[in-house]
Amino acid sequence: HFYSGSEDNTVGVWNLKDGSLVRRMEGHTNVVISVCESPDGRIVSGSFDAAVKKWDPSTGECVGTLEGHSGYVFSVDATSSIICSGGYDGTIRVWDGTAKPQKADVGHSNKVRWVQFSREGDKLLSYSADPDDPNAGYKVGEHPEYFVWDC
Repeated sequence: HFYSGSEDNTVGVWNLKDGSLVRRMEGHTNVVISVCESPDGRIVSGSFDAAVKKWDPSTGECVGTLEGHSGYVFSVDATSSIICSGGYDGTIRVWDGTAKPQKADVGHSNKVRWVQFSREGDKLLSYSADPDDPNAGYKVGEHPEYFVWDC
């Protein structure tokens, strides 16, 4: 299967063989901007509703909501034991299977737009950029920040 986020606030589950929509997973209250599948098969989504949700891909049921961001969640990634999210609030949130964030790193000075674990799962790469402000005289990505974190 392939998973996608949507402006209709759902996570789509798609059949890779014929491209058909298998199901929509409902639970977010705003645009779903990021979706990932963990190595153990969990589906994780991040949304403009500031929530991170865990899904059972076989039933489409939401099995957990992780809250901690104060704004949009731009990016999510997961290992078999850790879920990570980056958000509008400039923080990276890390959960270890509990519903409470275990860590909130605030090394970025701007919105965290992307997080990704290394293949081994021992490092996390994050990226942030200045907001696209017409009064600032630059566009998104002109002043990027990249960080590598030990997990």
